[in-house]
Amino acid sequence: MGTGLLALAVASGASIMAPYVLGRAIDSLLEGVTTQKLVLFASLTAVGGMLLLNRLPRHHHPLFEHSTFHRVSNDRFFLSIESTDPKFDRTQTVNFLRELGGKNVELIVED
Repeated sequence: MGTGLLALAVASGASIMAPYVLGRAIDSLLEGVTTQKLVLFASLTAVGGMLLLNRLPRHHHPLFEHSTFHRVSNDRFFLSIESTDPKFDRTQTVNFLRELGGKNVELIVED
């Protein structure tokens, strides 16, 4: 019984002295947890903002239906010029790409 009372006294003394020994209040937030949550929130916000600004994920694009698009990753490359470009002109763009040596220069219209 004496050992139990001694253990109870030590435990209660330790809990009472904890704020004085640790140098902070009992109900204060832990610094590490707050910092980790801040870094996690900032990184998730950055990734979410990047996806939103890049309009991703886009699971379908009209270029995927092009007849030669399947060869892009094998031995060819694919160049796409969006019509939202302020200097875009259909005839000038097609003629310019053909002058540069484009083999399959086609206009793809998005529905």
